[in-house]
Amino acid sequence: MFRHFKNAVVFIVVVLSTTGALAHSKMTVSTPPDGGTAKAGIERLQVAFEKPVKVVRVIVKRTDESSDVPVLEKGVSQFTKTYGVKVSPLDPGDYRLDWTAVAKDGHVMKGGLSFSVTP
Repeated sequence: MFRHFKNAVVFIVVVLSTTGALAHSKMTVSTPPDGGTAKAGIERLQVAFEKPVKVVRVIVKRTDESSDVPVLEKGVSQFTKTYGVKVSPLDPGDYRLDWTAVAKDGHVMKGGLSFSVTP
């Protein structure tokens, strides 16, 4: 009897751990790339995900001056694998884009990327 109980516990742990992993959609690529650079004047920032998500919040900051960058136009609020925002042309400096998204099953995910803008 103990053997059946032990097998049942192992099965439950495996199912619960894989369900959590399936719920999240990782960011796969971005423009500009995380840790990369872009030329001064860039106006469109984009992130792409493994699975469709609904991006519910995007914040762009200039980290070397601790100031927010106004987002002029956000993407459509629907489930999508690619999401972009329009900002005023960025001056040289260091920036961070942070996002919050919701998966179709309701899981909330957060992430971000850092990049530099060069002359």
